[in-house]
Amino acid sequence: MCRPSRPGSGSRTTDPVPLRTFVHPTRKTRTVQLPTPLALILILAGVWTLIVWPPFLRRVLKDPRARDEKGAATRFLTVHLMLISTSMILGAATAVIGVRALIG
Repeated sequence: MCRPSRPGSGSRTTDPVPLRTFVHPTRKTRTVQLPTPLALILILAGVWTLIVWPPFLRRVLKDPRARDEKGAATRFLTVHLMLISTSMILGAATAVIGVRALIG
């Protein structure tokens, strides 16, 4: 939908495409429907995250800096475990949001 940017000017601006909303029949709440390409991008990003981080975790666990002389976990291991687990949780959530957006 185009409209003049100023009355009397010949230039036109394009309004952004409005998001389609619908009211869920049983919940009576408004939800936003994502376009299919955006849902696929979310799925791809989530799957990518879930594929990339486990090999990194295996390398971190084998790293000599992961354990001290007594075999206890070091800060190196703790920080990387937190980073990897947070990233994988966010990746799984991203993939689930993408799938839910794709199937409605």
